[in-house]
Amino acid sequence: SCLNVSDPNSCETVIRLRRKRRKSYENRTVYEAALERIEYLYKRFDKLVVGFSGGKDSTALLNLTVEVAGKLGKLPVEAVFFDEEAITPPTIEYVRRVMLRKDVRLSWYCLPFKHRNACSNEHQYWYCWNPSEREKWVREIPDWAITSHPRFEFGMSYQEFNDVMHPKGYNVCNLTGVRAQESLRRLRAVTSKRNDNYISISQLVPHIFKAHPIYDWGATDVWKYVAESGIDYNTTYDVVNKTGFYNRLLAQRVCQPFGEEPLRSLWLY
Repeated sequence: SCLNVSDPNSCETVIRLRRKRRKSYENRTVYEAALERIEYLYKRFDKLVVGFSGGKDSTALLNLTVEVAGKLGKLPVEAVFFDEEAITPPTIEYVRRVMLRKDVRLSWYCLPFKHRNACSNEHQYWYCWNPSEREKWVREIPDWAITSHPRFEFGMSYQEFNDVMHPKGYNVCNLTGVRAQESLRRLRAVTSKRNDNYISISQLVPHIFKAHPIYDWGATDVWKYVAESGIDYNTTYDVVNKTGFYNRLLAQRVCQPFGEEPLRSLWLY
């Protein structure tokens, strides 16, 4: 169990990723470490915002943050959801349930963000909610969604928008569910710092930071936390587990299916 570790070599123990991507183990669980990191972030920054996708990783991150915020008297937890338009019905239903929680203040954005496009040899990118191509929309914009922002420009990426959406005057830390186990790119992202592997600063905006409090969790740790905590989750995963992706935890995704990596599951839709 990720809440009770006895084997120092198990995937449930904390993995510290050093600069040379070596692993060393500590005498605490990933659950304990994540709570300590989030509490530290609350004390260090003026504002924390959880990037919530509706996936398993951001589900664990959001609920861990709620645990800490409740202890510190910081509820409700701020969260943002960037609706990618081409997402599964259970994802929409799940994020809506999260939005209605009293311990979460979730902002649901439907803006024309830029995405990599692996479905065309002619167009490198596609844009969700593109107002000039409304006839191609997968679905209509929900009534409760935010459809404009004074600092948003057409075709921005999530990172670009995150770097400008918060005004200056206070330090903001955007929390993400990035985990090193997911890919080599993510592993490098959290091993490129001398200290505090899970915290980085925006290259463009000095008052915006990013933190990955569950970077050393395994996929099994995430699902153990969801199961043992009895929290709500995205039932798209239940559908995926009825297919050839059963128990292939690193291949299961709930994001839009048109990029290079998620394209392999386009047939599921």
